Amino acid sequence: MTTDPQDAARKRSNAIQVLEDALKQHVEEAQRLLWEGLLQRLKDLHADASLLPVLLQEYANTVLAPLAALYGQSLLNLPALQLDYFAALGLADYQRLRAPLTTFLTARLGLDAQGNLLPGGYLSATMGVVKDRLSQQVLTYAFQAQASGAGIDAYRDGLNMLVVGNGTALGVVQELYKSAGDDFSQADRMLQHLSGKELGLRAALYQGGVMAHTRAFCEVRNGRVFVDFEIAKFGTKADPYGGYTNKAEGLFAGKPDPYDPYSDCGGYNCRHTWHYIPNATALRMRPDLGENDKGELFIKPVS
Repeated sequence: MTTDPQDAARKRSNAIQVLEDALKQHVEEAQRLLWEGLLQRLKDLHADASLLPVLLQEYANTVLAPLAALYGQSLLNLPALQLDYFAALGLADYQRLRAPLTTFLTARLGLDAQGNLLPGGYLSATMGVVKDRLSQQVLTYAFQAQASGAGIDAYRDGLNMLVVGNGTALGVVQELYKSAGDDFSQADRMLQHLSGKELGLRAALYQGGVMAHTRAFCEVRNGRVFVDFEIAKFGTKADPYGGYTNKAEGLFAGKPDPYDPYSDCGGYNCRHTWHYIPNATALRMRPDLGENDKGELFIKPVS
């Protein structure tokens, strides 16, 4: 018995959200450990900011490096979610996707088979950027506070605001990891696109829900089925669908440069993704589609 594609899509998206929520908790824990480490040596650091580099390097080795590895291992759950999705659709040969999807993802992210970071890979470089930016921000604050002669209470309050944040501002580690959701979303989309090509699927459901902050570009596409030749036109003036701020230039709110509709969907922080479906399902969901004797989908001419 096959599952409705929209239900299967929601199940996969919900599972990805669970992974993101778990990572968020680990990021919050890493931030808490940073604050506690600084607080334990607050008097010494207030008196001498030059003590910070050694402390921050130790933090990077003991906290940031394991966090980055956990990040990679979380992303390695995505191929299995693709298989679960295609199994729910009742496709018979979905198991052959496991090896190519995992190989693609590990190469793209710079991971070995166990999810460990490879030197020079994407996630290794990302961790380096996080470490450098975190150190720069904390050191800049510390030396400026020392130069201004700030008392220890003011020093602690300012450092707390930087590291922990408050109800409206993120802490320093949270801020550096706030784009992590885009990595999950983009990886999922790329794996779906690869799966579609491997399985010979030509149509995909665009789904992610509509909320108060949903962009117009996604709102007009949410819950609709698109064929690959239509998806390729997203972000261009040739796209017949709406949601643009400047249709002549293919611009919409949140559009990155460069833009790839298969990996970016609705742009920065977009929660929508592709869910590839068999031709029979696409024909059922879109009466305006037809299929030729080669298995290619086309839009029926208006009579």
